[in-house]
Amino acid sequence: MKKKIQIIISLIGGINTIIWDELNDGLDIISNIKIKNLLQYYKSKKLTVLISCHVIEFLNDFIDYYIVIQNRNITKEQKAKNIKS
Repeated sequence: MKKKIQIIISLIGGINTIIWDELNDGLDIISNIKIKNLLQYYKSKKLTVLISCHVIEFLNDFIDYYIVIQNRNITKEQKAKNIKS
């Protein structure tokens, strides 16, 4: 419930950029589906959403660009096309 409240608070106001850390962590399946729908909507509106996430498959359908950070260093960055690993 705490994560859901944090997500709702981040949506209040007419913002153009959203930053989320571990967006789907601790959410149930229904909430994850709603978040995916929300991210698809943001993508269609060309809003900027920055997400840190360990579950890449969760983001696969809506990311345009990704950066991999390991040990505080950027190890990979590129446009996304169905990330598998």
